[in-house]
Amino acid sequence: METWSLEHPEHGTITLECGYDDEFRDLYPDWPGEEQLTTPPPTREATILERARWRFSGNTVRLQLSLDGEILSRYGDADEKAIPLKKAEDPHKFQLMGTVSRTQPRVTVDSNTLREVIHVTYRDEDTVVQFEPPAGSRAAKRAASLESSPVKRALFPMLSGLGKAGWAIAVFILAPILGRLLQPVIEWLARLFPDFTIPPLPDLYLPVPNFPALYLPVPHLNVPPLPELPAWVDTVMEYRKMWLPIVIGIGVGIIALRNYRRSEETKKKWQADRPAT
Repeated sequence: METWSLEHPEHGTITLECGYDDEFRDLYPDWPGEEQLTTPPPTREATILERARWRFSGNTVRLQLSLDGEILSRYGDADEKAIPLKKAEDPHKFQLMGTVSRTQPRVTVDSNTLREVIHVTYRDEDTVVQFEPPAGSRAAKRAASLESSPVKRALFPMLSGLGKAGWAIAVFILAPILGRLLQPVIEWLARLFPDFTIPPLPDLYLPVPNFPALYLPVPHLNVPPLPELPAWVDTVMEYRKMWLPIVIGIGVGIIALRNYRRSEETKKKWQADRPAT
């Protein structure tokens, strides 16, 4: 089990626990999940292939959000979501995701394709603060790597953004390739169906009333012709399927980098405002 935490100066200690049903049942007897692990979960040093095999074998990561030790809500998966920072009507049961207002305190969960939590962020209007990752986890190693090098602080979010833009790359690049590969198969399947003709539909004549014709004056505007686009613009637009996913990924990466910097600035401000003990 992994525990993400954040010390908020007003709300208190916010924690997000990520684990499997067996792990939660050992700590919480009223845990609603019933899945049982047949094999131990992969270690933090496991390869991506071992983690993928484990993920697609039917094991589900659960989430539990708490505030100062009080359970606020539980969720049956680790998909990307925004969780309101308030107590659910029945916090001991799995909650269904709903809409969360951007003006209320919330915790956003970012996960990868293996449903592994990689980022947990507290948001409240313009405030963005990242949770502390679990000690020794892959997320903690990544955070330490970001802090060690300004180049990595700029590069890693860009690469993460390109990864999140994978759907765009698949749509813009792989879809035409798959279409060409499947075209012979589709044509072969079409030849297996017998030829048939659909009889023409009967003509229907409905009475149409004669409305009076209205003539409205139309102004004549002399609009000068638009200038021709440079040749390089035509070339760029022709190959937009290649660069558009990259631009989307870079944009997502820039936003992630900006949130990281805002998070660090807010943490320093909280630390400075905290009374000395």
